[in-house]
Amino acid sequence: MTKTSFRRKIKSWLVDSTAINVFYTPTLAFNELVIANIGYHETLKARLISIPLGFILGRPFGLWRQFYADLFKANENSGKTKKFFVDTSASLIFNGIVYTGILKSSGVSWEETGIALGSYAILNTVLARPYGWFLDQFRKPFGIKPTLDYS
Repeated sequence: MTKTSFRRKIKSWLVDSTAINVFYTPTLAFNELVIANIGYHETLKARLISIPLGFILGRPFGLWRQFYADLFKANENSGKTKKFFVDTSASLIFNGIVYTGILKSSGVSWEETGIALGSYAILNTVLARPYGWFLDQFRKPFGIKPTLDYS
């Protein structure tokens, strides 16, 4: 691996990881506090776990999203429905598992976890496509190739 290639990989990692934390930290805190009625202490623990985890898993999620888009032959010319499907299903599969682990590691009960995951599934359906667009826009100034939104 060349020095330039290594720097590009690190930059991609930092950009994708920052984007996922910026977008989802407040959204999931709202989900936990308001919708699932999880206490402040557990919500704070969940967010404190999720931020470093976001820096670890942000780039792998970006790569998973690209793989998923390639699998379904989705790109910037795809219709809104295909882009919605790719972003929503890729996010549910990848992030749903991670979110369960974050909640359980924070001391959230199984009942609260079930409520939070149910509302997360609904929120994800509404927010995964906007996040996909946000991620692609966030990448552009750093010279990182967007997945579905080039303009």
